[in-house]
Amino acid sequence: MPWAKKDDFLRAILPDVERNLTDVRRLTRKLPEKHPRRPLLFADGAELVKGVGFPDSDGQDPNWLWFSSQAQRGSGMAEIRVTWRHLTYQADVEDDQTTPPNAILRPAPELKRYITRYTTPNVEATNIGGSIFKFVRTAGDIVAGVAASDVGTETPAKILPFTELKYVWHMVPGIPPAVLREFNGTIYPGTVNRVSFDVFALGGVVYAPGTLLFLGAEISEPYLIGAGFTEVRDITYTFTHRPQGWNFLYRRGVGFREVTTDAVSNVALTDDKNPYNWTSHETLFTFG
Repeated sequence: MPWAKKDDFLRAILPDVERNLTDVRRLTRKLPEKHPRRPLLFADGAELVKGVGFPDSDGQDPNWLWFSSQAQRGSGMAEIRVTWRHLTYQADVEDDQTTPPNAILRPAPELKRYITRYTTPNVEATNIGGSIFKFVRTAGDIVAGVAASDVGTETPAKILPFTELKYVWHMVPGIPPAVLREFNGTIYPGTVNRVSFDVFALGGVVYAPGTLLFLGAEISEPYLIGAGFTEVRDITYTFTHRPQGWNFLYRRGVGFREVTTDAVSNVALTDDKNPYNWTSHETLFTFG
């Protein structure tokens, strides 16, 4: 292609992004070009291989390779190698397609694209408080003369499954305020979700209020995208999901029950009444 058009070409095929100044929930993205014959591949990178020919007098560039002096003076051509890749996130969602499917759930629109989700199953052991289980006597115990009053004195543990979730938000033009500092009076690590979270997850999974505990964020080093002029980062958020809810503990004989400072259900989700305070985790994926 003509050397003078190389930056236009890169801008046309590579992804780019900028903040949306009229809606802090959204980003304005230039989507990557799809491969012309393999629609699951997207332009992920490009590099200048070499310049061909002589540049014009106003097109001096140190990347030019000079060839035979027999070549005619002209604008010259640029040879560019494009890398196509299958992405781990949905990249073909236009700005106007990020409208939430359910306004009541109020998800962050950007959760619909440029998010890679990882899940890892795990378990934890929690003590069962309130009383002690008794050992069951077997027929052999009776023959051996083990007394019925010989009961266990240990506080047993119950194994509870949970899932570690990692959300990698790709190509973010800056760092959301909720990550940088205390935001609107809330320190986000250690909070649980106030409302249902992530209607865009694979399989239509929606995490019920109080079941996601936010642990923190990892922020990558900055890198450049597009024609090399936009600085972005990847942000990884870590949550743990417990289906029973993080403000519920196991009570012998009745199952999981909410715990509060006054034994009254925290319907209003007031801070410092449950073990974990409540907030809207969707704010982590916005700029306001």
